[in-house]
Parts: sequence; C-alpha cells; structure tokens
Amino acid sequence: MIGYYIHHVGRGHLNRALSIARYLPEPVTALSSLAPEPSWPGEWIQLERDDDAEHPIAPDANGALHWVPLRDAGLNARMLQLSQWLGTARPDCMIVDVSVEIVTLSRLFGVPVVSMVLPGDRTDAAHQLGFQLSSAIVAPWPAEFSELARGLEPHRHKVHHAGALSRFHDRPRPPRTTPPGQRVLLLHGQGGAMPLPDGLVPGWELIHLGQDGRLRDPWTALADADVVVTHAGLGALADLAYARRPTLVLPGARPHDEQRSTAAAMQKAGIATVHYGPVAAHEWPRLLESCLGGRDNWQRWRSGGGPRGVADLVLDLAAAGAP
Repeated sequence: MIGYYIHHVGRGHLNRALSIARYLPEPVTALSSLAPEPSWPGEWIQLERDDDAEHPIAPDANGALHWVPLRDAGLNARMLQLSQWLGTARPDCMIVDVSVEIVTLSRLFGVPVVSMVLPGDRTDAAHQLGFQLSSAIVAPWPAEFSELARGLEPHRHKVHHAGALSRFHDRPRPPRTTPPGQRVLLLHGQGGAMPLPDGLVPGWELIHLGQDGRLRDPWTALADADVVVTHAGLGALADLAYARRPTLVLPGARPHDEQRSTAAAMQKAGIATVHYGPVAAHEWPRLLESCLGGRDNWQRWRSGGGPRGVADLVLDLAAAGAP
C-alpha cells in the first residue's frame, strides 16, 4: 500500500500525481483536500480543510513549520483523518507533494517518505526539517538545473531529478487542426492570476484555456497554438515541455520566490521568453512576436527519468523498508 498526499492549490500537484500513480502497480490511496478525482487509480480520502479560519493563530509554530494554526477545528479533524489512515493502512511508503507537516506525521508513524521539492528559496527551518525526515526527495526538473531550489545542498545524496513530470509524457503530438498563423493560447492557472491582455491584441487570435477549469485535457489546444502564454508553475511547464510550443512565461508572485526562480532558469537556458511584472497593452504584440521563430530547447526540460522513474524510486523504497 502506498499513500499519496496531494496539495490542493492549483492543478499541477494533482496532474503530477496522476502521471506517477499510473506506474504504481500496487494500491495507491490519495489523501487531499481536493474533491475526489474520477480518474484516480485507487481510493481517495478527502481531507478536512485547515485554512478556513478568518484569523489563524500562530500558523507557522514559531517558524518550525508552515501551517499548523492553534486551536483550529479543521486542522484537528484533518490530522485525525491522516493519523487514523496511517495507523490502520500502515502504508509501505508515502509520497508527499507538498507539506512538511504530512512528511513529519508520516515519519512519526514510521513510514518512509518520498517528498517533492519546488523551486525557490527552501532554506527555512520548516523545509529543512522536511528534507531531513524524507528518505528521498524528488525534484521535478532536470539535473542540469540542480540549483533551482536553494537549500538542497545538505541533502544532495537523496535528491532525484526526474525532469518534467507531465501527464502527456508518452502521448504522440497530435496533428494541427488549424493552419499556422498568429494563434496565442492563454493558459490560465488555477493556483493564481497572471497578467492577461485587456481586450484584443492586433493581429493575434486569443484563445483562453483553463480560466473556468472546464477543459481538463488541453493537449490538442496546445498543439494548435503558435504561442502559449503561461505562468511559471511546474505543471504547466511540464506539459509544454512535451507540446514543445513557443512560450511566453509570466511568473507570478509565489511564496519562496518559486515562479521567478523557475522563469529565470528557463530564460537563461533559452527555453522560453520571460516577462516580469504587468504587461502594458502596447507591449503584447512585441512580446508575442519575440516568441516566434526561436529554437526549440524544450528537450532540456524533459531530461530525466520522468513519472516512471519516480514510481520505480517509490517501489524500491517501499520494498526495502528503509533508505
């Protein structure tokens, strides 16, 4: 039995989990505040929310953790759910994407943990505790970009660079259904807003995707785009690594400087065009045109074992029972 904790903000954590779970032959139980995912290959336990309090009290436990607000009924119920499942199911391994609190609780139950790490500054005490308690750490980007997360240096011996973890990693690219031109796909994220054109952009056809969450499989839409505009979330960038479209990245403000760190690495590697901050109306044509005709360097972001490699790592750890 394997447990998989899936963070509820955005859709990237879930899509990453779906890409890995398909390669795990034994039962996989999802634990998440998200509503049950119909395509999940196993049991789904929907956890209580712990972020509904209007004025949370001391949520970071004096800097030791990230989110454990005092006297919070949701947190209490959530930890009870997790503890009951850990004690009853006795999983062989837990995959945690992402939460230092779940890593800590799982390890206190004697369960080996494979934890995901995100880009940015992870030198704080809570992240360091999570890394120290984890039996293995998965970085969902290539080893070439090993410095993308700051704070991993003391834990390098257990970091596995998986490359882009996308649900599309083994899908053939579909043929275009529209002729090449100036068609821009605006790939909205569900984890936060990004700058968008206020109205039309002269000479460009704008296609909005994902703003209302209705299109769950954007593969064909990605293939039809001449340029994709996206935030710098790892889930969106992983999908684009396999769609291989010219991309304009607009990094959002995220904790620990996550998206700006990712965007800077992509810009330096020549993978995508990057713009920081708001985009004025007159800047959109120039930015979109600058994405066209460049070299396709997305293969640099795909390098690694992918979802199957992560699944093999988890299975090895589950079988061994120890790091």
